[in-house]
Amino acid sequence: MESCDSACEGIEDSDTGFMVMATTFVMLQTPALGLCQAGLIRRKNALSMLMQVLTGFVIGSMLWFSIGFSLVFGPSAGALGLIGTLRHVGFAGLSTECCYPLATTIPSYLFASFQMMFAVMTPVIVTGAWAERMDFNAFLVFAAAWPFLVYYPLAHWVWNPAGWLAVHGAVDFAGGITIHTATGTAALAVSLVLQGRSKDTGEHSEQAGGRHNIPLAVLGGVLIWGGWYSFNGGSAYKANGQTALAVLNTHMAACASSCAWLALAFARDRHWHLTEIMNGAFAGLAAVTPGSGFMSPRAACLVGLAGGCVSYGWCAHIKPRLGIDDALDVCALQGMPGIVGSLAVGLVAAPPYAPHVGLLHGGGGALLSAQAVALACAVSWAFGWTWLLMHVMRRTVGIDTTVDEEEQGLDIVQIGEQAY
Repeated sequence: MESCDSACEGIEDSDTGFMVMATTFVMLQTPALGLCQAGLIRRKNALSMLMQVLTGFVIGSMLWFSIGFSLVFGPSAGALGLIGTLRHVGFAGLSTECCYPLATTIPSYLFASFQMMFAVMTPVIVTGAWAERMDFNAFLVFAAAWPFLVYYPLAHWVWNPAGWLAVHGAVDFAGGITIHTATGTAALAVSLVLQGRSKDTGEHSEQAGGRHNIPLAVLGGVLIWGGWYSFNGGSAYKANGQTALAVLNTHMAACASSCAWLALAFARDRHWHLTEIMNGAFAGLAAVTPGSGFMSPRAACLVGLAGGCVSYGWCAHIKPRLGIDDALDVCALQGMPGIVGSLAVGLVAAPPYAPHVGLLHGGGGALLSAQAVALACAVSWAFGWTWLLMHVMRRTVGIDTTVDEEEQGLDIVQIGEQAY
């Protein structure tokens, strides 16, 4: 990649102010995720969820500052475009006065900070798959190792212009491949390796459902939803028309997906579930993310609807057949809609902002083919490394909690505090 100074168009105060706001709201999504997840599990494990999310946030920030940014957005080490060099270790070479090639009107420090919020959130999303049942020491290993094994290489391939998937035409506006597909696939690997939660007739029962504080979960959920406008809109790196398009598309896809979830859930048991609104919104948000700045609002509604239906189908039919305990349905709400949305980019990407035009707009099948290859690589890479990491942790630090620890609750056993 070219140097920061040679890429700069000139720092724009309006773009800088917008991106500071966007960075702040994307940062808030991570603790909001903790609130949402804490409300959806049993009260005796609520603090363990919050502890993992906040600890992962801190660890991820230090890793990104020290080396992660350089591995993702630094010049590729060699001609293959597999990983970045160490040029920007400790944000070396960045400043408040130079820009970066992907964001040419804001300080390079701000570009790196915005991307930091993506990097810290990504491994934290996977915590929903093992909620209530994984050892905290194993979580610490996962939070430190998984970014190096999965996120940093994958993000370099897709988001760095010198990355091999980017060179071959794959696009991902705000993280449908690098974040949602990767975390959903990782959640599937975790669920297949980790033992399921124990069952009894008390708090584990179907009636209890584990959802001890739905209002808290909804509060966290709507904060995530609102922050997603900055998550996607900020990925334009400017306060411009593409930002406005991404924000509108984000909202409409979430609403369309929520409608699908509500209708399908009502058809199943004749109840209007509050949690289904949030599940549908998350699925729609994940589905529209990879193309939120590349498609029309009408296409975004259809993508959100498709993502919601596929996500619901995974929860209602595929997950029970697999017999896995993906505690908070990370694979369904992140991975499946992320895959749907990333493929949809190859169909509906359209001018004026899409770098390549989709099949339905006369662009041929090149973009769709590139998206399919990128998804195949992301799924296999994330699943394989997560599967291996979980088995290594099982043989070293241990990953499974005991039945007694589950009965007492992870708040007492691991955190030493109680929420209530």
